[in-house]
Amino acid sequence: MSYLAVAGYKDINLMNGLKLLISTCASAIAIVLFVFNGLIDWYSGIAVMLGTLTGGYVAARLSRQLPQIVVRRFVTFSSIAITCYFFYDTYL
Repeated sequence: MSYLAVAGYKDINLMNGLKLLISTCASAIAIVLFVFNGLIDWYSGIAVMLGTLTGGYVAARLSRQLPQIVVRRFVTFSSIAITCYFFYDTYL
């Protein structure tokens, strides 16, 4: 979503939809490759799939009910926090 914002998109709901479309395409390609190579732990995979679907549904409904500025600030804060965490975990 950060790239989409830098690219000039303003509507957070449109940006989220584009992000989900790109993510879905990449995931579908990865899933096909993993299935053909027999690399899926089906029990864990189904648990992750159900959690992802539930979380995505809840987050989409919530983000459409909140003002865009609140969603944008949450995404910005989360991105900074995750970046700081991984920097700390990797380099310190």
